[in-house]
Amino acid sequence: MKLHRIYRQLFASTLMALLAQITSAHTLLTYTSNNLSFTEGYLNGYPDDSVGSPDAPPAVFSISFFENTLSEGANIVVNDARVVSNFHLAPISTIIDWDLDGNVIGWDLSFFVEEKSFSESDGPQRITTSIQSSYGENRCNCDKYFWGYDIVIPRAYEQWQVIGELGFLYQGDSNPGNWVIKSAPVPETRSYLLLLAGLAILGIVSMRNKIHHQ
Repeated sequence: MKLHRIYRQLFASTLMALLAQITSAHTLLTYTSNNLSFTEGYLNGYPDDSVGSPDAPPAVFSISFFENTLSEGANIVVNDARVVSNFHLAPISTIIDWDLDGNVIGWDLSFFVEEKSFSESDGPQRITTSIQSSYGENRCNCDKYFWGYDIVIPRAYEQWQVIGELGFLYQGDSNPGNWVIKSAPVPETRSYLLLLAGLAILGIVSMRNKIHHQ
């Protein structure tokens, strides 16, 4: 009976620890830029004043993370139109600095996207997008959004030729106040497996004890 009591206590403490782990909250962070103004146009990779317009609608990007790991990717909106879907984002650098109170005090983020498509009317299309955001000492304290696309013309025999590339840069100041931090419970499969294994072991021990007493 004493051994039964010990096993029950062990089971209760193990169950409490597993439940605490299962319900533990992970931190979900989302950074949203301010409105980014058109800064410069590019032709074939070089600045060109004839590309783009200062009156262009502002761009806004939003990026989500679980802790320091990219979570939902990024949404980019220009003139209330979403232009880049989140699952295409390719991270280059994702550094997020925290203080002891769990606040974001600095970061250095960099992402790149390349999308390719083809249509009979426009031919092959290659669109490149990059996002940069940083804040802190020895950093630019800025948000940047760049996108560009190839200029193609039709040729004979249903062929196409790339004759250039246009690019558009939007930027503005970064802001630590634009971070939104939430707690999101994320159950872990490993916790459930450990709980099931514990139940199985206790069941076997209980059966052996019953057989022994009989």
